[in-house]
Amino acid sequence: MKNIVLLFIFLFQSLHVYSDVKVESKTPYYKTIDYIPKSFDPKKQTWFCSTNALGPAFAKKIDLMLVKDGEKSYLDYGGDQIQASYDLRGFDRRWGWGDSENSYGVILIGDEAGYYDFSGLKKGETTEAQMMYKCHTSDDFIAELQNPKSLELLEELTTDYLEMLNGAFTE
Repeated sequence: MKNIVLLFIFLFQSLHVYSDVKVESKTPYYKTIDYIPKSFDPKKQTWFCSTNALGPAFAKKIDLMLVKDGEKSYLDYGGDQIQASYDLRGFDRRWGWGDSENSYGVILIGDEAGYYDFSGLKKGETTEAQMMYKCHTSDDFIAELQNPKSLELLEELTTDYLEMLNGAFTE
């Protein structure tokens, strides 16, 4: 009987010791987020852009990825990679591509980017952005997704929104 009690004590202590051991995942966090484009390389300066202006925790989709990589700069739009020239003009970052490098462009100013179609414009003509995006550096985007406060806020807002919808249908 004494041996059985000692065996249980030993097993209990062993389980307690092993329960405190934490195993670190070798998979980088960004690879666990299924909507980050497969072409994302954390070594390159990158911006994730979404048409959702509420921020990374709410985006749940990356509509456009802008990558600054010298002569190899590109955009990822819906999984399609578009090779582009990168240019910094003042504080405006510009990715340009097309028949001439200025046929199409995405211009990033601060945390907003616009897609422009310059093809067919005559000298002196201007155009407006055809699509606007809210952008975050990849580091900021991933850090916000890992922030528990962002996730709590998302859950709180989702709950409030569902309650509001429920109230609208029950009245």
